[in-house]
Amino acid sequence: MNIRKTLAASLLVAAATPALAQQGDYVSFGAGALIFDQVYVGNDADVIGLPFVQGQYGDFFLQGLTLGWSFLKEERYRVSLLGNFRLNSLEASDLDPPLAIEERKRTFEGGVGLTMPLSEHLVLDTHVLADLLDRHGGYEVGLRLSRPSIIGDFVLVPSVGASLLSEDFTAYYYGLKPGEAGFATGYEPGNVVVPQLGLSAFYPLTPRWTLTGLLGGRYLGSDIEDSPLVDSEWESTLFIGASYRLPL
Repeated sequence: MNIRKTLAASLLVAAATPALAQQGDYVSFGAGALIFDQVYVGNDADVIGLPFVQGQYGDFFLQGLTLGWSFLKEERYRVSLLGNFRLNSLEASDLDPPLAIEERKRTFEGGVGLTMPLSEHLVLDTHVLADLLDRHGGYEVGLRLSRPSIIGDFVLVPSVGASLLSEDFTAYYYGLKPGEAGFATGYEPGNVVVPQLGLSAFYPLTPRWTLTGLLGGRYLGSDIEDSPLVDSEWESTLFIGASYRLPL
């Protein structure tokens, strides 16, 4: 097995079992470009340069915007306490035309997650997250199935899943209070189930450097699209970056 195949195999282990299950402590530094196509009225796709750090030390891990502690580890499953940075936000000036709305703020959520390999290459991830700063005051329940595989020197991880967004969550980020922005009755989407698709790709350049690409799409549905703040049912994200891995 050549060096790229060996690196790809190690990436496959990492992709098949998320950061909380990776073998060996490490820290990874990287940067990339994030293209985020929001659903709010008049919003075009945003392109953001984004540095990032991720890693694992013992039972603690940082992966993307999520940090956690794996307090229960068994051969067939892992349970973790999670903290998640929710970057959703909205101001009146973000809309075109602007509407007289209250600011929707970012928040920090906490909850619990379960990772369970269902077969050699099929992994189930679930989580429950609740707002800890009382911004949206709601919760999200998520489920995802992923199937990591090696194709050439690439590690590809297609995934499919769904999230249940509570009525408080959707009312805060996608709804209007009565009288807000001139709408007498306001608008509340209620509880919404959001299907989602994703594809992650990893390519090892050297034993330490890895190229990463992430593509995701979420179908928010007609209940959210009917909001005066929203003009699309689909929300999509593309990330392309590189990272340097340092064993601890």
